Formats: sequence, structure tokens, C-alpha cells
Amino acid sequence: MTVDRSVPAEIEDVLALSPLQEGLFSLARLAADGVDLYTMQFVIDIGGPIDVPMLRRSAEAILERHANLRAAFWDKDLPKPVQIVPTWVDLPWFEISALPAEFDAIAEADRQQRFDLSRGPALRITLVTLPDERH
Repeated sequence: MTVDRSVPAEIEDVLALSPLQEGLFSLARLAADGVDLYTMQFVIDIGGPIDVPMLRRSAEAILERHANLRAAFWDKDLPKPVQIVPTWVDLPWFEISALPAEFDAIAEADRQQRFDLSRGPALRITLVTLPDERH
């Protein structure tokens, strides 16, 4: 599917939150400037050469295929929050070159960075390239 990214995404759907989503959304709001305890960070160690453009396209395909991963959450001027699903989102993708001794600090800084749930998506990828073709 080809998307014209020069125009804003259309709204694909507006959905009520499930009770669990409502609870997690409320807890994320309460965390304010602190770490959202329900945010999960996955660290995957890949050895050897990788095709970075293909890896990125694969992650983008996940967002295209799974609408729930594109959702933003809105509660301003509403009695209950809703999730707004756009037709597309840009994948937050970051690439960093680092030394192995720097990795833990990079991972911790990424973990501390909060998601803006009103914008979505609540997913980002940081590709850290280490010496000896480790990612």
C-alpha cells in the first residue's frame, strides 16, 4: 500500500477503550513525568550483517497490518477516553552507533522516554549498531 505522507492521515476508526485499556491509560496519566510502569522495552541482540532498510520496512508493515498499534488515545473534552486509529502513522525509528560500554545508558535513556499517547503510536524502534556487526 502506497501512502501519501504529505497529507495528514485520515481517521480509520474511533473506538471505546476496554476496561483494561482505560485502567492502563489512567495509570499512564498518573505517572506524569515518571516512568510508565506498563511500558515494555524489548532488547534484541543481532549478530552479523543486517539489511537495515528491510528491517525498517518489516517494522512499518507491522504498523500497517495491525491497526491497534497505530492508535492514539484522546480524553480532552470527552466523558470517557477513546482510541483514535489513523489510516497510517510514521514509525518512530532511530539509528545510533555506539560502543558496547555505552549500550546500557542508551537503553536506559530510551526506557525513560515517555510515549505521547495523544499522538501515537506507542511503539518506537532504536537500532544501536555496535562494533563487530552487532546490533
